[in-house]
Amino acid sequence: MQILLINTDECGAPERFGPKLLYVPNKNGKIDIEEVKPFLHLIGSEHFVQPKVISITQSTEMDTVYTLEEIKK
Repeated sequence: MQILLINTDECGAPERFGPKLLYVPNKNGKIDIEEVKPFLHLIGSEHFVQPKVISITQSTEMDTVYTLEEIKK
């Protein structure tokens, strides 16, 4: 199965208007808060892109589904 990612499938369109897209490792198409934490040390540093938003698809491209609890995290 082909993995579809917002940072490749959108042909760079989101970055054209300002936001920088960062890839977060995942398991079966779902990211976990523990995989996001390494990006949090960048907050406040003028030398790094500032993370602000996480984009997920509730029903992922890998045929997995986030639970309500996973989304709340």
